[in-house]
Amino acid sequence: MKSPEAQKGFVAYEARYNELKAKAEALLAGKTEQPAEPKVEHQEIATTEEIPYASRTENNADLAEGTRNVKQAGVKGTKTITWDITLTDGKETARTKKSEKVTKEPVEEIIEVGTKKTGVETKETVTVEEKVAFKEET
Repeated sequence: MKSPEAQKGFVAYEARYNELKAKAEALLAGKTEQPAEPKVEHQEIATTEEIPYASRTENNADLAEGTRNVKQAGVKGTKTITWDITLTDGKETARTKKSEKVTKEPVEEIIEVGTKKTGVETKETVTVEEKVAFKEET
């Protein structure tokens, strides 16, 4: 068991095992058990959470209209939260936040939006007059 969480879990299980073993030995020896007061203890644990990144758009006159380009990719940040946990007879009964620290700031995402007009549309009206050939002209 190398992780701190695994070691803490093992310690709790070992304490519970020893407590039950002592009760069983006392019962076998004929001793009556007195009601015990609840065992209250405190543990401190740290958790990490992600921080979402913000996103914004910028107009770019060098890009064609309707084009989108990622100028800077967004990166999520992280924060570490330290908790004080109250255990009563080995079960969690309360949890209080002691501290919160940003361990990695999020990086903002920047998206460029093109505004350059690419095609120039022109309209021209042409009128042509033609004589139509008839057999008779009056």
